[in-house]
Amino acid sequence: MGKARLELSGNQNKEFQSTLCDLSILSNLALFHSRRIPAAVSYCIFERTGDPHALDDAIAYESKAIEAWENIVAATADIYASDIKMGVQEYLFMDIHHHLTGHWRDELGYLENGLEKLKSQRSTLGMEKTARTAPLYQAAPEHDPRALFQIQHQAVRTAPLNENITIRATVTAPSGIRWVRLRYRSVNQHLDYKTLDMTPEAGSDSYEATVPAGEMDEKYDFMYFLEVMNTNGYGRMYPDFNVETPYIIVKLER
Repeated sequence: MGKARLELSGNQNKEFQSTLCDLSILSNLALFHSRRIPAAVSYCIFERTGDPHALDDAIAYESKAIEAWENIVAATADIYASDIKMGVQEYLFMDIHHHLTGHWRDELGYLENGLEKLKSQRSTLGMEKTARTAPLYQAAPEHDPRALFQIQHQAVRTAPLNENITIRATVTAPSGIRWVRLRYRSVNQHLDYKTLDMTPEAGSDSYEATVPAGEMDEKYDFMYFLEVMNTNGYGRMYPDFNVETPYIIVKLER
């Protein structure tokens, strides 16, 4: 991005500036999550072991994650509106109200408050030197999800309005299947996805779930995707977002 700015130093129109802004958001979002995932894992290790070293790890990773979010705030300060109207305006998760509208800077306050809570928790444990008992965070070994699962599914593309929709799939994995789930909603960005466990057919690798007609809004079409998990704890979404659009649209016949 720096090279692009130099090349067009005197001809940076608004489209160019907004494109660079969005690229900066994407790169820093990736950086944020790459640091926040080990923060979450380290905190879970601390909860299981009680070792303050693991909590120190979580605080360090979380601090670095917040630095990436600060980069997003800086990049979007003069580009994005102060109240971006996208997604659910408010939802409750773990007894905390979260807002999916507003500006990137709004979330920064939540992140900083969370970090202060971690530090406060750490201060109650004392700072005396003790031997480390908790394992360090390690990234999971790389696997190709497509090699871990075999999924056959005939996409449902159309369905009569005001009738149930049944989704079927054949799913296998060398290590065995832990579960198969259907995620679905109306094609309405204000809605969260709902989840149904897909039931295995006795003596086969076929799974199915039926969405009641009452769960659909006749004003909108319907969309869905599948989530699968094997017995080793590895998962996959279908359709594969590396190959195609990661959901299927069902046109409701009106």
